[in-house]
Amino acid sequence: MIINMLINLVLSFRMRVSVQAKPLFLMVLFVTIFPPISQSQIYPSSCTGSEYAFNRFKIDATQIAVRKFFDQNLTYKDSIDVPDAHRDTILNALIAVYNLSIPESDSVDWLDIDIIYQRMGDVFISVDTSYFTMSEPSLDSLITKYNLSYFYHNPEVIVFNVADKYNQRALIKALEDVSGISDAAGRFTEMDGGNIEAEIHDDYVELVYTYAWHLCPFNCQYYRHWKFRVYYDCSVEFVEAYGDEYFPLDELGLNNNGIFEDISLFPNPANDKLNISLNNYTNSMKLEIIDLTGKKVKTLNYSSQGNVEFKMSIDISNLRNGLYFCKFTSDGKQVTHKFIKQ
Repeated sequence: MIINMLINLVLSFRMRVSVQAKPLFLMVLFVTIFPPISQSQIYPSSCTGSEYAFNRFKIDATQIAVRKFFDQNLTYKDSIDVPDAHRDTILNALIAVYNLSIPESDSVDWLDIDIIYQRMGDVFISVDTSYFTMSEPSLDSLITKYNLSYFYHNPEVIVFNVADKYNQRALIKALEDVSGISDAAGRFTEMDGGNIEAEIHDDYVELVYTYAWHLCPFNCQYYRHWKFRVYYDCSVEFVEAYGDEYFPLDELGLNNNGIFEDISLFPNPANDKLNISLNNYTNSMKLEIIDLTGKKVKTLNYSSQGNVEFKMSIDISNLRNGLYFCKFTSDGKQVTHKFIKQ
């Protein structure tokens, strides 16, 4: 009705509005009907954090910086020392998002999203026993300068533990140039398909967090992305979330409403059996295991046993590998814990 009235209004003015004024009139009318989408809100945050936050994100920041050196063919790719300016710019941005308290940043933190490949800090070298010696000066120089420590060695293989602040790709190349070393390689563990991408701009750092699930880590089928802009005053703008839909974390009842005390899930990650224990179990309870798509893959009901410590063991051998949620419900209240099936 309103649209029709406005259209009739435009038609009634078509002869009275000058040719020069018509575009302006129509633009004002368009903005009135379809107001522009408001800009994303910018939230204050901080680039300083606890020792835990610093240590957690330092590895990610270093790896993101090194990856950019190689992707963009920068001269730093040949440097074993990662320049602080490159790493710290990304590190500050990661900590700023971590310190932010909005649903989107809470989701990223709760899902423990890290860079897709996690270096474990070990470098393997294979040696030619016919002429390799442990006293090789160039090897001794690398050991001393980069504080390499022996993790394991036998006559043909040596494993060094390497601090995560170094560019291990460049270190591996330097080790391969040592006389008597035939090959060198880093040890990796592939994570659950999650990833962090960073782009450094003049005014901000853009971070894209990716969470993957279903048949990870080798062929994940679903991906969800969160994009943030972190400005150099450490304020954060949430830009958008896109990709496959995931089960909303705010519908899981993540807050403990006091109905359960000292609840624990173990082992976590779990393989075939998930053990659950809780204290002060007084009421009937329903347990639901939910995957990231929101599908309830298992539902169990337990009757009241009085004020006792409750223990149970659940068979999860038929579940696919990935992240799951255990939702406990009693008297209309609920609490949710997560576990990983591997």
